[in-house]
Amino acid sequence: DSDDACPNDPADDADGDGVCGDVDTCEGHDDNADADGDGVADGCDVCEGGDDSSDSDADGTPDACDADLSLHAGNNLVSLVADPADGSVSALFSDADLLGIIGEGSAAVSIDGSWYGSLDGLNTSSGYWVQANSDQEVSVTGLPANDITYTLHDANNLLSYPYSSSQALGDALPDAVEDEVFAIVGEGVASINLGGLWAGSLSDFD
Repeated sequence: DSDDACPNDPADDADGDGVCGDVDTCEGHDDNADADGDGVADGCDVCEGGDDSSDSDADGTPDACDADLSLHAGNNLVSLVADPADGSVSALFSDADLLGIIGEGSAAVSIDGSWYGSLDGLNTSSGYWVQANSDQEVSVTGLPANDITYTLHDANNLLSYPYSSSQALGDALPDAVEDEVFAIVGEGVASINLGGLWAGSLSDFD
C-alpha cells in the first residue's frame, strides 16, 4: 500500500500515460499530450488547436471552432471564425433563406435553391455581405482560423476578423500596419485613424 501510486484505482493506469485511472480525464489517451495548451488532452480535444473550455453559447462546440452566423433580415457583414471542411456557398448555406452574398469583387445570388455567380466559396481571410430574407441562424463549424496573413492593397479591402474574442482596433493592428490604415468600416459603424487615435463608433473588432 505504501508504494501504491494509484491507491483509489484498482486498475491503476490502464492506458499507461502515467495518470491513475480514477483521475484520468482522457482514458485511453495520453493525458500529458496537449498540443494546444487548453487543458484537454489531444485524444479528447473537441476543438483541435482551440480552447475547449470556452463555449459562450453552450452549444457543445468551443468558440474557436464555432463559426455560426446570426443573420438578420437585410444586409449582414460577416466573416468566419473557423475554417469549415467545405467552404462552398452551396454547402454553407444549403438551408439558409438568402438573396445573395457579396465579396470583394465577386458575388453569388440564390435562384430557386441554386447559386449563380463568381463567388464559389467563403474563406477565413475575407469579409462578406450576406443578404438575408429573414432573421436566421446558420450553423458553421470548423478548425480554428489561427494564423492568417492579409495582403492589403491601396484603397478598400473587405477583410475578415477570424477570432472569437474581441480586440480593440489599436491592440489588434501592428503599429506599422495601423499607420497605413486610413479608416475601418463595419456594419453600421466606422472609425477614422487620426494619427494613431481612432475616432468614431467602431472601437473593437468582433
